[in-house]
Amino acid sequence: MSQKIELEAKWFCRSESGFAAFRTEAVRCGAESGRPRSVLIKDSYLDTRDSFFGKRRVSCRLRNAGGCWELTLKARTALKHGVASRLERTIPLRGRRSPAQALDRVRAMLSAVPGHESLREVFV
Repeated sequence: MSQKIELEAKWFCRSESGFAAFRTEAVRCGAESGRPRSVLIKDSYLDTRDSFFGKRRVSCRLRNAGGCWELTLKARTALKHGVASRLERTIPLRGRRSPAQALDRVRAMLSAVPGHESLREVFV
């Protein structure tokens, strides 16, 4: 299980050459760059029938990234000088092969959440 503070910046590139220029500049500024690779990611945001997470402005995300499942809980986002920051906890769901298995595991892990048995996808 990992816990971290997320600082997120987003850029938009209109072309491969634009991305290459961005990457070159980021590396020049000290960023580490790995080899590009494609990974299919499917994110499902979950909530209970009574909107336990939504009412608290917390995110509960189930992610399948290249066949690996994980649950991420994200606290409220705080903005400071235009930078968004939030506490995030990610828990790998090892050994889960299907969406149903992953969701069953998440429901069991979140058994202290009122209405956890009604946990379902809100959007994908």
